[in-house]
Amino acid sequence: MAIIGGFLVSRLVTMSAERNGLLRRREEIDALAAIKRGERGQLLSEDEADEAVGLISDALDDLIEAEGDMSLETLLQDHGDPWDKPTDSLRFHLDRANETIKQASAQLEPTMKAEAQRPQRSFRSFARAHGVKYEEWQEYVYEAVYRRIRDEIPRPPSSGFSGIGLDPEDIVMPSFERMPTIVRGPSVPEKIEILASELRALDAERSNIESQLGRMARPSGIGRGIAILAYFAGIGIAFPVSLLPVTNLNTLVRLAVVLGFISGLALVIGYLIWLTRSLSRDRAASSP
Repeated sequence: MAIIGGFLVSRLVTMSAERNGLLRRREEIDALAAIKRGERGQLLSEDEADEAVGLISDALDDLIEAEGDMSLETLLQDHGDPWDKPTDSLRFHLDRANETIKQASAQLEPTMKAEAQRPQRSFRSFARAHGVKYEEWQEYVYEAVYRRIRDEIPRPPSSGFSGIGLDPEDIVMPSFERMPTIVRGPSVPEKIEILASELRALDAERSNIESQLGRMARPSGIGRGIAILAYFAGIGIAFPVSLLPVTNLNTLVRLAVVLGFISGLALVIGYLIWLTRSLSRDRAASSP
């Protein structure tokens, strides 16, 4: 009884510790997965916004030609790919681009056409000279509108480059302020895929934890051990103790006590043999 009782107590204590460890790890996985899902959702929104801005940038000349009245359907039909969809992000950025084009035209066109000749300065210089106000993110659209209006104004009759047919504004010098920043590391789509892979790994680990918790809910051998322990306690302890007041025991009763003890001992030995073989099979199955 001491052997089986000690085994059962040790087994239950070990299982309780393992279960608590698995539950803590499951909580950690759930918290980490929630963070990564939030990061992935944010990156998906950024990627969608980048695609929308890229599409609108490619179609900017046509948007200016339409005077800021291009519809989303026309944009997708003329410039989109077959798989592009009218997303909320694309609609938002198109509406903002159309509004900026109208705003830029209203500010720039009257001043530019009121000058005696075609403006011969950069957009930034023109904006500073005439107090043109705009947000930083609007500068690209404002400059495109500025160039379109400037191209509609006749060239001045003479120019220092007239001998070779060039206008100073036709010579585009690289602006180091406007050069794109070199981004090192994975791109947004690559980051999204990395997060998706990490989430798949976390989901697999969580499924494995759930499987282990399910097996712990049905522990192998515990029920048999408790049954044998109860049988041995009844036959080997309770039954003999109940006979202590009896002074004269007949042969059959004595034989029953001996046979009960032997049967209980045989069950204990058989249980230990089964348990040893079961542990050996589990070890062999878990080894590579």
